[in-house]
Amino acid sequence: MPKTLVLHDHLDRTTNSYSLIRLLAAIAVIFSHAAVIVGGPHNLEPLYTLTGQTLGWHAVNVFFVLSGIMVTASFQRKQNIWQFIKARLLRIYPALLITSLLVFTMA
Repeated sequence: MPKTLVLHDHLDRTTNSYSLIRLLAAIAVIFSHAAVIVGGPHNLEPLYTLTGQTLGWHAVNVFFVLSGIMVTASFQRKQNIWQFIKARLLRIYPALLITSLLVFTMA
C-alpha cells in the first residue's frame, strides 16, 4: 500500500520554494511602500488600478497563507496537541516578552 503523504512531507526545506516565495512577498511589500514614499499618499500603484488593492496587500495575504501552511504542518509533526501548544508558546512568547520589556522600558 502506498504511503499517504501529509502536508509536512511537502515542506522539506531542501525541496520546496517557500523561502523564495517569502522573499518575493517581502520585496513586494517594500515596493508597495516605496511607491507611496516616493510618489506621495495620492500615488497609486499600477496593481491597485487593476485589482483594487495594492501589491503589498496581496503580498501580506501570501504571508498569511504560507503561515497557515507552516503552522498546520507543525501540528501534523507533533505527537499530540500539548506538544504543539508547547512548541507554539516557545516560539511566540520569548520574543513577545523581550519586545514588550524593551517597549515598556523605553517609554
